[in-house]
Amino acid sequence: DLRAQILELDNPFEREILIDVEASERKAGNRAHLILACSDEDAKSFELAYDWSRSRMLTMPNGVFADAIRPPTPQQRDAAREQLQIAQDAKLVFFIGSNYEPNVEAAKLIAITFAAQLPDVQFVIAGGVCTQLAKSVPNVRLAGLIDDAQKLLWLHAVDLAVNPMLVGSGTNIKMFDFMAAGLPVIATPIGARGIASKETSGLRVV
Repeated sequence: DLRAQILELDNPFEREILIDVEASERKAGNRAHLILACSDEDAKSFELAYDWSRSRMLTMPNGVFADAIRPPTPQQRDAAREQLQIAQDAKLVFFIGSNYEPNVEAAKLIAITFAAQLPDVQFVIAGGVCTQLAKSVPNVRLAGLIDDAQKLLWLHAVDLAVNPMLVGSGTNIKMFDFMAAGLPVIATPIGARGIASKETSGLRVV
């Protein structure tokens, strides 16, 4: 399903790749005693696509190391903004992602659509995905590649996190970082896939 979302299926070569992926996945699952899925949604898609019994499947959510991330105190928030040279009254929204097509698509949605609709909000985009974005949008700050210490600084400085993923599979690790930092999160159903329902406190699925 993920490959079908990413590949250009009107291209014969890429369509052939999808056929090979599907055949390999089906063969592996048919022979397996146990099938691990990253989310219940993925397990259901396996059941529908390949007619595999759910009794052979086990959901194993992605592991995450968020122990070092905690919600900031007011003093830590102020210090983070000062270090990042951000006004204390600025409205900051955060997204992070690697240079991976679903992340690029989400980041472009932020940089082009969200930024234009909310000119008084500063959008901060971090990670390898920044290499695919234009640098000319006034209210979009491209933080680029950041280490764990810098990521924590941004998580302490911002007001809100967004994850407008439109394609994907499994779960998004970035979501756990956002929530560990105590940030309100607005996400698409794909962005929150395998993590939360619409009723989950602190996370808005739109």
